[in-house]
Amino acid sequence: MLPARNAGVCEGDTHGQYYGLGSETRRTATWVPDPYGVEGGDPAAPPEWCDLYNVTVDEYGRRIAEGYAGGLLCCHDQTRGKVEEGFINVDGEARKMFFRLSTTSRNAARRTLPKNDCVHVQVAKQVVPRGGDLIFGVAHQHAAGIGASLHGQDGRLLCESTLTYGDGEEAGNEAGYVVGISACYPKQGTVKVRDGEVVTSVSNYSSERRHTGVMGLFYLLVADHKEEEQQCKDRNILR
Repeated sequence: MLPARNAGVCEGDTHGQYYGLGSETRRTATWVPDPYGVEGGDPAAPPEWCDLYNVTVDEYGRRIAEGYAGGLLCCHDQTRGKVEEGFINVDGEARKMFFRLSTTSRNAARRTLPKNDCVHVQVAKQVVPRGGDLIFGVAHQHAAGIGASLHGQDGRLLCESTLTYGDGEEAGNEAGYVVGISACYPKQGTVKVRDGEVVTSVSNYSSERRHTGVMGLFYLLVADHKEEEQQCKDRNILR
């Protein structure tokens, strides 16, 4: 597995989560509409190879295949990068090192808007660095969520997701749990965002039931308008 990230509003220090949904994926559409695709990373960037580490097996003792282009299998516990021949620590012994991680929220204006006694509304704003056609969107919430929406800078609705809760005992229909979330697939060219536009996500939770682990994410895919314009020009030339 080689985790890779594509460009988006949550790059850098904003949010470290990769695209991924929970158990509701079983009833949530996640396909990317034709003819679009998702690019991960920079194809021109040099790969990270396992031979930079003292590693030939993964953390479970399984041999790493030749040609593995770096990643999680290379840097599990007790691995270290290569050093120049003859290098030793000053005291000649291995040193134990630790790190402490502190996190802060950046680039997001968050405020609580109590709608009424039973609904908790959380709002977050993000800047879309590169605009284009919105071709896919879906929210991610946990139990007690009652839906979320995404709005443009002028307040227009870009996408809205509603939740499906299970009402049985069989797998995929567990009573009281989120088993599906509706996704948005706008017709090509009908929903656009501008370069640098501030979008607002609104996440609604019910306060009628006790719950923990509240989360309110909104995933969206935006087709780069510059690449689309070039594709249109290419098609016209072929004609």
